[in-house]
Amino acid sequence: MTVYVYRQKGAFSAGFILMLIGAVGFLVTVSTIIRAYHDHDRLSGVADIALLSASDSDEPSRDVAALLTSNRIDASAQIQSGENGASLRLTGSSQDIPIGVKAASRIVQSTVEIAVVVDVSDSMKGEPLNQVKKGLVDFADVLFAKERRNDNRVISLIPASGLVNIGPYPQFFEPSSLQPPFNLQTLFKEKNWHSFLHPSVPGRDRQAFCARLAEDSSGLTQSREVSSRWVRQLELAPFRGQQIELFHTTQRPAGSRYADGTALKAFYPSDNPEHAYRENALASLGLFDSLDCGVSPIMAMAKTQHEYQQGIEQLYPGNNTNTAEGVLWAWRLLSPQWQGLWREAMADLPRSYEMPNNVKVMVLLSDGEHRVNPAIRDRKQVAICREMKKQGIQVFSIGYGNNAQIVRQCASPDGFYTANERNIRTVFSVIANTINDISLVK
Repeated sequence: MTVYVYRQKGAFSAGFILMLIGAVGFLVTVSTIIRAYHDHDRLSGVADIALLSASDSDEPSRDVAALLTSNRIDASAQIQSGENGASLRLTGSSQDIPIGVKAASRIVQSTVEIAVVVDVSDSMKGEPLNQVKKGLVDFADVLFAKERRNDNRVISLIPASGLVNIGPYPQFFEPSSLQPPFNLQTLFKEKNWHSFLHPSVPGRDRQAFCARLAEDSSGLTQSREVSSRWVRQLELAPFRGQQIELFHTTQRPAGSRYADGTALKAFYPSDNPEHAYRENALASLGLFDSLDCGVSPIMAMAKTQHEYQQGIEQLYPGNNTNTAEGVLWAWRLLSPQWQGLWREAMADLPRSYEMPNNVKVMVLLSDGEHRVNPAIRDRKQVAICREMKKQGIQVFSIGYGNNAQIVRQCASPDGFYTANERNIRTVFSVIANTINDISLVK
């Protein structure tokens, strides 16, 4: 019998075919899983971006839908928000596999305290000050436009010339300085004034109170006397280690009106009359308004743009540059040593230097250098800026039409700007945006 044996060529065994089918199925499964992970990561990334966008939007649902459409993602969105944060859940599918992601943010209350020192000396008269005012408006437009939910910011405005008119804060002054010295007692008796707080005394009708310069009260005559210890004492609050003396003058002013048209007041005793006034008389002197104590008061801790705008409208030029004094009062508006002293409704301000999520900023603008007593004032200003920066206060300074070293030396790293009438508005906007970046919500 003949047996034929046939050998099959070019075919697969049943076992191999089953193995191949299993491998293909495995690869498809792996591919599907990889694709699902990829789509999940993409959806997660879009969720993070969508939540960030929605957190600063008045219409978060609409913004999220637009972002999903622009990224060609078919997913449903659920947004929840509350005082402590917000969350977003996106639900979609990848090759018929349902996928979902959730993004959450925690809103950290970011508080900002800002003090803006503006040189309002005579050299700022006219267009220079007009452009600065416009820049200050732009500055507030940026800052207050970013105010959301529990984002809380206050801005103080400090006009600086010969002296700083701190406004109606008689309680800041040493009581003895509110009483007339010997050479004014004749005038006070004739006018029936019991103290410098009488409403008829020069300055009181316009609520102007200026402090005697600390270097004059301390009897400093040389710049080397402006020590770190002396400067640190200046931060202390009244009756907490600080004695601030009320300024007054017995010298007749060089002008008759302030820049806003307000007339300067003058009072003479009967035995030293106006037509024969003797400034060197020992026992009987007159009392006068001072051009140094101008008509632009401090605007302390404005919480609304309207209130801040009122402070801008009160800026008028007058007398010589003394930004050192302006920087000092900016420090006092930011220092926790003065907490609760500026405004009764804001007893927690200025806040502690160590308070979490609180930013303190000073902005200094000056168009020139000190011309009166420059050695002491220059050293005082730079030393105060140094102490402020040690306490974590961010300092931005603007050399307006100049490159004065004392302005540059005050600034924090990368915080100095040069400006002129053409770009001052842009500079203020840049600084405002930088402040916003420092105080972003998390």
